[in-house]
Order: sequence, then structure tokens, then C-alpha cells
Amino acid sequence: MRYILILAALMTFQNAAASDSEEIKLKRFAEQGTAEAEYNLALYYELQAANGCDINHEYNLSNVYADCEDSPQSLEIKRLRFDNDAKAVHWYRKAANQGYAKAQASLGIMYDFGKGVQENDSEAVKWFLKAARQGQALAQHNLAIMYEEGTGVGQNYLAAFDWYTKAAMQDSLKSQHNLGLMYQKGTGVSKSDAQAYKWFSKAASHGSSESQNNLALMYAMGEAIQPSMISAYVWWKMSSIQGQTTATENLALLTDMMPSVAIKEAQAIATKCYKSGYKDCYK
Repeated sequence: MRYILILAALMTFQNAAASDSEEIKLKRFAEQGTAEAEYNLALYYELQAANGCDINHEYNLSNVYADCEDSPQSLEIKRLRFDNDAKAVHWYRKAANQGYAKAQASLGIMYDFGKGVQENDSEAVKWFLKAARQGQALAQHNLAIMYEEGTGVGQNYLAAFDWYTKAAMQDSLKSQHNLGLMYQKGTGVSKSDAQAYKWFSKAASHGSSESQNNLALMYAMGEAIQPSMISAYVWWKMSSIQGQTTATENLALLTDMMPSVAIKEAQAIATKCYKSGYKDCYK
């Protein structure tokens, strides 16, 4: 499933009051030509465009801004949203042209979504690449997705693997998870259950519900490690708590197969795992 990550810095403004005075203050700084100030003003306008929408750090491209798109909107509201998106693009571009990596990544996102600008996957790749080469982890992840899917650029699994690896080394959970999938499937790299286990474990221990689900399956099947119903229970429980339906279903099936003593032990470890923030999840 395709994911693109929105820049976490947007959340800095999520609870800010949408006041004229704030806009004036941000614009005054931005007009001094500082890339960071231009970027901050762009974030402000993007938030105004998304007013009332649920913007997450990560989301499925197919339902980005779904709450807005699916709800009745007057032409005036749509026009205001477009105008604010266009302003965001304007200021992102100014900062991006100064080499500001976060702005380059954000501009790529705007092109990918067609927000405030004509949708253009090739332009999205162009800006993701600029930011990725500066070490911007989210841009590296996004660029890897584009290469993996062949969107806006020729499909290239080797390039996707390379960019996922770079982002994963910077603790991008989605990249760590996707890297695990590539090792598991042998896509863009030689198949290796051991490496898949390594990357799923990293992401799972930092809260990736998808990796927790996959890690549990590896324990249940004994792939790259000794099979362990207890560890499978623990990680499916962690994933289930975070809303992964597949994990909930698998946990129910596994529980039916486990003796009561093992269930009690697994429940105790699961409690310890959850309370420790996924750091203490084994015997």
C-alpha cells in the first residue's frame, strides 16, 4: 500500500490560531528572504487550506484530505482552500530554490497531490530528489516509493531499495518496514528472512503496527527465528492495540491454539511490552 509522509513540522502549526496577525507576522519575516521563514509561512498557508481536515504524519495517498473531499463544500470554501494551497506552493518554492531541504520535500508533496499546483509526478520526483540528496529522510522515503511504483520516474527496485535504506538508517519507520518487505520478497535485493526480521524488529520496537504484525507472523511461522507462540502473541497484541485488523484476527486464531498457561505468560509479557514502549517485549 502506498504511503507518503507529510512533514512533521506541519504539526507545529496544527493548534495555532488562524489569525490575521499571525499571518502578518510570518509574512513579515518571510519577506526578508530567509528560507526558513519562507518555509514557515508556506506551512501556515497549507494549514489554512487544510482547515477542518485530519492531516496525519503518514497517510494513504488515496484518502489524503478525505474528510474534506467527501464532505459538502461551497464553491467559496473550495476557492479559499485552493488560494491558500497556491500561496503555500509559492512560498515553498521560494525556500526550495534557496536549497532548503524541507521546503523541497514539501513542494514535491504538493506536486504529488496536485494541491495549489497542477499534479505532476515528474516534478514531485524532481523536488524529492533534491531534498533526498541533502539527507532529508521523508524525501528519501517518498522518492523510494516513486521508484518502487514507477510513478513520475522509471520503475527501479534497486533505486527504491537504496533510498529506503538511507531513510531507514535515519529511523524512518515506514522505510524500515518497506525495507523489511523488500528483503522478505526479494525485491531489489536478494531475499533474506534474516534481514526482513532485522528491519521489522527495528520498526516494531519503535511503534510500527505494520511491522509488529509482520514480526508476529515471522514468530508464528518460524521464519529466520525459532517459532514462538508467545512472541507471536505479544507482537500481534501490540499491533492489534494500534488498530491493525489483521493482527486482531490472527491473535484470536492464535489464542484458540494456545494452552491457558502460555496465554497467561504471553499476556504478562504483552503488558510489560506495552508499558515499556515496546522496549521490553521478551522473557
